[in-house]
Amino acid sequence: MQYNRDHINQIKKQYPPGTRIELISMNDPQAVEPGTTGTVWKVDDIGTLHMKWDSGRSLAVVPGEDQFRVISCPEQKTALLDAAYSLEEIKRELGEGYRFHQAMTVEDVKQCLAAGDFPSDTDVLFVLEAGNLDIEVNLYVDEDKPPRLGYFCCVRANGEWESYNDILDEVNLDAPNFEAEMFRVLEKYAKSESLDFMAQNKSYLEAHGEAWPQMGGQSQ
Repeated sequence: MQYNRDHINQIKKQYPPGTRIELISMNDPQAVEPGTTGTVWKVDDIGTLHMKWDSGRSLAVVPGEDQFRVISCPEQKTALLDAAYSLEEIKRELGEGYRFHQAMTVEDVKQCLAAGDFPSDTDVLFVLEAGNLDIEVNLYVDEDKPPRLGYFCCVRANGEWESYNDILDEVNLDAPNFEAEMFRVLEKYAKSESLDFMAQNKSYLEAHGEAWPQMGGQSQ
């Protein structure tokens, strides 16, 4: 699998040296055992994660081909504390404009991922709505592959929710405050896309050829 330069830089930021992961599945005839944990010691220039597995092996991981989940990240603890503080602030500011919903508990999701089996009527596992933005944790089941999680952002424009784009950052299921962890990922993505929790999202409207509301005869 080949990535462009921006995507490789994103992988390097997402999985810095010291990141702990747990393997779910590996697309390799000499695959490391599922459930094995290990530490990323390097991400090379083609986006491959070089590993020090706790079992003593060193087979590398290819994001997008191999399935794994993040256990911990060196920078994640501080970021999560900041996100928890920001989340409480935005909850107070938004009031009823904030909502967190889960179709399953985090522990149940982790168990289903380990077993490779989910209830057939479950596809959207978690949703966090904050003003005019939301993040969804979705379940994807591909033929002959283990179930995996994906992350998606929607925006509210002119009062209606519209699909926006995939979020590449993963939500850590092992975070001590999962709701704050979802908000951390959404807040980081919103900053990268110049999206706003409180206001109509001008970048989204312009990208879709919609008129931006006028106030006092001046464009905003």
